[in-house]
Amino acid sequence: MLEMVTVHDYERLEELRVLAMTNREEIFRILLCKKPLADDVSLPELAEMTDGMTGGDIALMCRRAAINALKDDAEHFMLSRRHLVKEKSNA
Repeated sequence: MLEMVTVHDYERLEELRVLAMTNREEIFRILLCKKPLADDVSLPELAEMTDGMTGGDIALMCRRAAINALKDDAEHFMLSRRHLVKEKSNA
């Protein structure tokens, strides 16, 4: 049996989906810990620019950025700010 969901319930659910900046920074730290990062990558900056994104959104952004970095130069793979910002704008 389906339960009726009120607008108020939906708003609360949306509030829970959105992560705090410290949570987003930790997610980036976990997702990118084994990736070679360029010097221009700042986890606090990434966390700030992804306000409103869920953990799934951030994971997809990191995967796509890594794929594009590999396409750019598979021999010298390095994930840069440019790759991440480009995928943030595509999200």
